[in-house]
Amino acid sequence: MNEPRPGAAMALAGAAEPADLVAPAGVSPVVGAPVVGAPVVGAPVVVAVDDSATAFGAVAWAADEAAARGCGLVVLGAVDDLGVGAGRHPGGVLEHARGVARRRQPSLVVGVRRVDDEPVAGLLDVAEDARLLVLGAARGPGPSDLVGRTSCPVVVVLASPDGPVGPDGPVIAGVDGTTADTAVLAAAFGAAAAHDLPLTVVHAGHGPRPRVPDDVDDQLAAWSVPYPSVRVTADAVQEEPATALALRSSGAALVVVGGGRHGGVGTVGRALLTASACPLLFAATPLGGRERTGPGTADAAS
Repeated sequence: MNEPRPGAAMALAGAAEPADLVAPAGVSPVVGAPVVGAPVVGAPVVVAVDDSATAFGAVAWAADEAAARGCGLVVLGAVDDLGVGAGRHPGGVLEHARGVARRRQPSLVVGVRRVDDEPVAGLLDVAEDARLLVLGAARGPGPSDLVGRTSCPVVVVLASPDGPVGPDGPVIAGVDGTTADTAVLAAAFGAAAAHDLPLTVVHAGHGPRPRVPDDVDDQLAAWSVPYPSVRVTADAVQEEPATALALRSSGAALVVVGGGRHGGVGTVGRALLTASACPLLFAATPLGGRERTGPGTADAAS
């Protein structure tokens, strides 16, 4: 891995038995889910774990996210030597992770899955059926292996399992006036709506009078139609993109960016992996999907 990885994750991959997504006995599932004992309907949040402290922080964050979005959670075994942590976690790492999720969200439907094969290929396969892929483990494939190759957003959680995983601050979205902004804004509006949080859209430029590109304003108006409850502000700042987003991550619930122009996390994303004070979401932007849509724009999210 080339980028700094304070909580980047990896996962065990390949074919596996279906996750046992069944609600805890005697507990009602989240709103909108089927009756107790029935499989969850809809794409789940998937969190990749190992036996590290950051992995269990990611499980707590993923449990909150799944509950807010009304879907199930799948805890995915992330390395082939999960037994290393069994002494610290009686019953095994996966069962400990399931317990973390259920203590965090007692009504959440939580399944576990362990797969056997090449890590990156297997995690990409699992991500095909996921709503979000959450990374927080310390060993194995990291964001650069996955961002730009998954059909769902990838979230990197840089947190300890102790205390709150993220504050109830705003969602911050970095835009750069390219076609990747559509995926960034879709993910940002969805996250803000799920948690009833405000959304701040940041465009970082280098001109004498920074301004939000007209097409971004148009997209904000369009996304406000399906998400009328989301309170949106847009800021144009004369700062380096990574600096602007890192400063605003303090007290934020989530920072949302796109991947690099040629895949991976990109220069801004790589900087934020060490500088962000909150979880970092990479929107599912297609490779090569960064054509300019307006003049005077800056590369704020790649």
